[in-house]
Amino acid sequence: MKLEGYVDVQTTTNAQGLFSLPPVFGGFTYKLTIAKLGYEFQAKDVSVVDSNINLGDIILQERSFPPRNVVATTVSNNAVITWEEPILGDDVWFSHITSNIPLQGIGTGEATQFTKVQRFTPAQLDAFGITGAILARASFMLAELGISTIQMRIWTGGSAAPFNPGTLIHTQNVPVPTNDGMIGRWIDVDLNQEITIPKTEELWIGFNFNVITGHPLATDSGPMRLGFGNLVFWEGAWYTLNNLGTGLTQNWMIRAMAQGAMGPLTIGNSTPVWNEDISTETANLKLSAKELNNINMTTSSTPPYTGVRVLENYSVYRATVDAEGNPAAENTWVNIDRGVTGLTATDTGWGALDYGDFVYIVKAMFTNNNLSAPAFSNILAWTTDEVEEVVVPLVTNLGVNFPNPFNPSTTIRFDLAKNDYVQIDVFNIRGQRVKTLINEYHEAGRFSVEWNGTDENGRQVGSGVYFYQMRTSDHLETRRMLLMK
Repeated sequence: MKLEGYVDVQTTTNAQGLFSLPPVFGGFTYKLTIAKLGYEFQAKDVSVVDSNINLGDIILQERSFPPRNVVATTVSNNAVITWEEPILGDDVWFSHITSNIPLQGIGTGEATQFTKVQRFTPAQLDAFGITGAILARASFMLAELGISTIQMRIWTGGSAAPFNPGTLIHTQNVPVPTNDGMIGRWIDVDLNQEITIPKTEELWIGFNFNVITGHPLATDSGPMRLGFGNLVFWEGAWYTLNNLGTGLTQNWMIRAMAQGAMGPLTIGNSTPVWNEDISTETANLKLSAKELNNINMTTSSTPPYTGVRVLENYSVYRATVDAEGNPAAENTWVNIDRGVTGLTATDTGWGALDYGDFVYIVKAMFTNNNLSAPAFSNILAWTTDEVEEVVVPLVTNLGVNFPNPFNPSTTIRFDLAKNDYVQIDVFNIRGQRVKTLINEYHEAGRFSVEWNGTDENGRQVGSGVYFYQMRTSDHLETRRMLLMK
């Protein structure tokens, strides 16, 4: 439990979930964040007055995983719904360190400021098997006290030659250890926002320290993973640790946890490079090391989440869809079947429905009645065997994609008021074209196209905001969609 604002405080609940936060200044609004491995993250604003506040019950939903690739088809007077099992994933620690035992403390012996960083390329993240997982926790070690402030920093989209961390996407203040018992131990920091580990961009994980004195920043025993496990931002420039002092050929004691990791991927990523010989200038101010052999080190740490997450069965629903492809409110969904232990269900009431468009929804049920997020099928239109009149839209229009947010695919509907060439493209947030979905001649009518979250080369793209654009001879329209993995 963390309260951040005019002052920052934090605490840990007891086994029953009860907690009491230390006093803070009244008259301010604070951000309260609640995080527990294996559960959905929560955050809320709290306005603090001049008296105690009872925050009431705060419910954290156990993290669950929806079914995949829900498909609805018609067979005679029935609708048949099929799907694939959810991928549950594991909690995986990853790092460039070669040992959990720290060897040295790095510093200048004087007051200074460092940011120590580990850098991960897409190929390395792929090799760890953590792309698309949630970055839930990062940890560091201290070799001694003597720190005034600590801040976690996370970047994506970085590069080398020269070193550039990319976009700073997360900062989080960390309480400064004041107890000698924390020396040589992993200090775990749960992130107070969810960050998806990228598939096609670099990930940089670091901690910024305001050092009062001494050699507090711990390293392993090496050998160094040059350009990856030993990056330093100091005096306004990026360096590798070996270029800042004689014999500094180790890696920073930094590690991180990926929650819901699916295992190594191979599509689109080359064999990872673990050392990159990139020359950096030597700083005028040299760092030095202090051996830690005289300190009783320990590597104990908060263990990863080990809660039981058992898939028990599925529930299947049917919902109507409006003209823009949006499903009706959840409280109107019709439950078709529940307690399904297989990967298929049949809607025997399909043939008795009125005209319209429908979608099917499947949720996975886990231990303790924990329902997953919904997984949506393709849109299924109810028709008869009679010849239907072709409906020509009055205006050319780009519809809202469905579902949105989506994973792994979404359907985009569009109307043409006249015969015309039509092109529909997907762009990323930088304005770069990701994929062309349609580029062809169509007669007037209503149509749809599916995007399965891949680029032109068939590679899966990362989570984030994307834009889809429809272009005809006299119409241009763009809409936004969100891919969440």
